[in-house]
Amino acid sequence: MNRRIVGIALAVVLGAVGTFVLANYVQSARDEAAAPEPTADVLVVTGEVAQGASLDQVDGNVAVVQVPERLVADGALDDLDGLDPDLVVDVALQPGEQLLRSRLVEPSELVSVDVPAGLQELTIALDPERAVGGQLEAGSTVGIVMSYEPFELAVSGTPSDGSSDPSEPIALTAADVPVATKTPNTTHLTLNQVLVTSVQLSQSDAERSTETRSEDGDDEPVVAADIGEAPGDRLLVTMAVTAPEAEQIVFAAEFGRLWLTGQDARTDTSSSRILTLQQAYVGVPR
Repeated sequence: MNRRIVGIALAVVLGAVGTFVLANYVQSARDEAAAPEPTADVLVVTGEVAQGASLDQVDGNVAVVQVPERLVADGALDDLDGLDPDLVVDVALQPGEQLLRSRLVEPSELVSVDVPAGLQELTIALDPERAVGGQLEAGSTVGIVMSYEPFELAVSGTPSDGSSDPSEPIALTAADVPVATKTPNTTHLTLNQVLVTSVQLSQSDAERSTETRSEDGDDEPVVAADIGEAPGDRLLVTMAVTAPEAEQIVFAAEFGRLWLTGQDARTDTSSSRILTLQQAYVGVPR
């Protein structure tokens, strides 16, 4: 009898202890679940950012978002302060991803840029002064100025009587009055915001872009201090263009002349016009 009573009492005690321990565990789990999880500020991409985009373009497509610290990626940025304004994006960024410092590189490190969907690449050879002094990099955007010398038009002023005998007098009518037989010289900033996908220097210019310095007895190739020195040979500039743009550029390269202008997202091209000699000396507002 005493054993039975002791057994019952022991079971009651163990049950009470178990219930107490379980209750404490459940309450602790509830407290941990209710406690706020530590968060951190992170820059998150809000819109598509193309490869080669400038830091200004990145700034307009990111926002500060608080995320749990455990979800913060290595190298994620929380602001763009203190970064070199010349940095560009090395790969296309998609909405929702965290902005990593490793995604931002020097323009010189961006060897080539992916061609946007629907566009095609076209390469033209230009002297440095026609290509912004050779300062273009993959990811740059340019305007394309096209210039043409006069083109021959259909010959006019043929005698209306159909006479071919040079000894006979020519009877001219109003329709036989000579008209212009050539187009005027023209220049026009025809295309804007064209993406440069790569720029190739000649071998000699590529070699001139580095120099060997001796420091502490070690010769190491480093970027030349005088990077402003212009290339001496022609540049091969490859651009992403539409089919009609490709036709315009090739026509100008074959029968006219091309100049490139450096542009960015803030470049104003609204006052562009087809320029002839009549407008060449007319002052324009800046």
